[in-house]
Amino acid sequence: MKSLILSTTLLASLSAYAQSAPALPPEFADWDAFMAQQLTLWKVPGASIAIVKDGQVILSRGYGLRDVAKQLPMTENTVQPIASTTKSFTVAALATLVRDGKLKWDEPVREYLPDFRLHSDYATQTVTLRDMVSHRTGLPRHDAVWFNSTLSREELIKRVRHFELSAEPRARFQYNNLMYMTAGFVGGKVAGSSWESLVREQVLNPLGMKSTNFAIADLLKTPDHGTGYALDNDQAAQPKPYVPIDAMGPTGSLNSNARDMSQYLLMLTADGKFKDKTLIQSSDLRAMTTGQMALPDPRLWPERSSPQYGMG
Repeated sequence: MKSLILSTTLLASLSAYAQSAPALPPEFADWDAFMAQQLTLWKVPGASIAIVKDGQVILSRGYGLRDVAKQLPMTENTVQPIASTTKSFTVAALATLVRDGKLKWDEPVREYLPDFRLHSDYATQTVTLRDMVSHRTGLPRHDAVWFNSTLSREELIKRVRHFELSAEPRARFQYNNLMYMTAGFVGGKVAGSSWESLVREQVLNPLGMKSTNFAIADLLKTPDHGTGYALDNDQAAQPKPYVPIDAMGPTGSLNSNARDMSQYLLMLTADGKFKDKTLIQSSDLRAMTTGQMALPDPRLWPERSSPQYGMG
């Protein structure tokens, strides 16, 4: 399988600092110079990159700074939030349960979570895990209910029944973090543990992703971690504290580094296998990477044809 995939975790500078590393293949001879240009162009203090090609990690390297004030270099081991890339791991973890015959993508969620309710009886009775992880349940975002909230995962799920739908199930793409959180919760329930334990035991441990963790508190305890930045009105990078989202974990709480993410990429590019062991069935990997729902208005991006969302 001829493939070239990049895993990029960006923070946000000003100068490029290329970590010393083995020489790149000839076709990537100008890669370090390219990265220096990109950090300057996007005003990004630092980035860590992994490149997987033909079943091998051919580059895993840090560029720029992970902490501007302390002048600490970004490395391949710098842990930083991967945000909504977490959703891919949630789907991968669910796929391991599908592989083992414990879940079905197209069964109503109530088969696994009997107390689950949405605002309409039809949605309650018919919404599936595939619907949840494809953003097509009919529920709009309602993000204000969870952001900076102290509610637990279960308390948030109980409140979902009170939030009005703005479409029928499967009628419209509506990005929804609450439904991803619920899907991850279902996975933990079916596994007899939690979403965190399911992801750790079924995805992270088999892939050897030892530096990946689930909470900002754990991120900040890691010696080699990145500082968050945002651009101010003068387009200068300023430190910005991370916001914990533990209850919403399945939708975006994972923290990782380029070295760990390269292992995930090796699995994805090997049709769901890692070291000759099937982590995800080929059919489920295809479902993850195939459009399940069209985005609402392709004309917003005239250079793209019919943008679609897969499973995570």
